[in-house]
Amino acid sequence: MAIKPYYKEFNRQTGKWLWVLLADDYEKVRQGYACPSCLEDFGGVYMIECPVCNHMADTQADFIGLPDYMVPEPDPIYSE
Repeated sequence: MAIKPYYKEFNRQTGKWLWVLLADDYEKVRQGYACPSCLEDFGGVYMIECPVCNHMADTQADFIGLPDYMVPEPDPIYSE
């Protein structure tokens, strides 16, 4: 079931929606438990690819700014 935004507005310059979410819903999206593209809620499961819109999460973005020894090697199963 998709998250219902508190407010939404279409940006004609970028062609994307601007979502305003409640704090709990924002945390779901931020932590990867909901899709940032279509707002599909994954029911508490972290998914790399959204089953609804096929949006791919940038799993390496979670490690930006960490020392090299803390960044895991990419998993060959999910590599392109």
